[in-house]
Amino acid sequence: WVKFCLTAHFRQAETLLRRTQETGRLAEILEEEVKRRGLNERTVAALLDAAYGYRVRNTSYRKAVDVSDAVSSRDLGALANAGLLVAHG
Repeated sequence: WVKFCLTAHFRQAETLLRRTQETGRLAEILEEEVKRRGLNERTVAALLDAAYGYRVRNTSYRKAVDVSDAVSSRDLGALANAGLLVAHG
């Protein structure tokens, strides 16, 4: 039973480490793309969410990066204009 528990915890730790590494690699790729396009670095947060299948909304993005409504709208609009996000609504 102890061996089973330790094996399960070890596998969970391996999975968490792998996911963390994958997220780090994805963030690096997105950071490079954002810089290449001249967008603000904070927009990587929105692109990471989108890459994982989450809907990126003004309210959630604004809270995540701690900016005003106007800045959030401008950032998301710039991402949509760059073809990195699709605007709805």
